[in-house]
Amino acid sequence: MRLLHLLLSVALVALMAAVPSQASNGYRPAYRPAYRPSYRPGK
Repeated sequence: MRLLHLLLSVALVALMAAVPSQASNGYRPAYRPAYRPSYRPGK
């Protein structure tokens, strides 16, 4: 389950970084650290 979540997260980040990679250069480190604690609010 954790591996699947990680894979999905990586795929989403890659897709988002692959599309706006020229206009959103400072967006990568913006939603990267915000995703980790996103699916872990209870634990």
